Amino acid sequence: MAPRQRSLAAILVVIVLVITSSASVDAQDTYSERMLKLFRLLACPVCQGQTIAESQSALAGSMRAIVEEKVQAGESDEDILQYFADRYGDSVLIDPPKSGVGVGLWWIPPLVVLLGAAVVVAYVRERTARQAPASAATSSIADDELEEIAREVLANRSGTERASQA
Repeated sequence: MAPRQRSLAAILVVIVLVITSSASVDAQDTYSERMLKLFRLLACPVCQGQTIAESQSALAGSMRAIVEEKVQAGESDEDILQYFADRYGDSVLIDPPKSGVGVGLWWIPPLVVLLGAAVVVAYVRERTARQAPASAATSSIADDELEEIAREVLANRSGTERASQA
């Protein structure tokens, strides 16, 4: 082989090695990112408030190994999560499905807020309804008194004017 052909062959071999190595690294990165995502979606059944990504328990280690096997076997994320939910219950899922009693628990806070708002509106309406007639009655009494005072003033003025004219 000529030196030029050897150089071309060497370059070709290097290019093929770079392409295949980057493909395998990408596949490993994809697997590891996917596995980490799944590790963060599963709670450790024996550790309070920890995912299997955070936990150092033996059970969490076993669960991580099962996730790795299932990812490498090509199972979907939903199938893997369902496998653990079937085995340990929905409490093993960090984001459990909102069904059954859980749905009611999600609706309680908004219902309490709406009920509180209804109570406040009813209280304010009742309070203003109670004050409106009282102020109307007070204003009618005041109007009557003002008319009486006005008549007296006019009567006194008329009497004073007559007395001054005489």
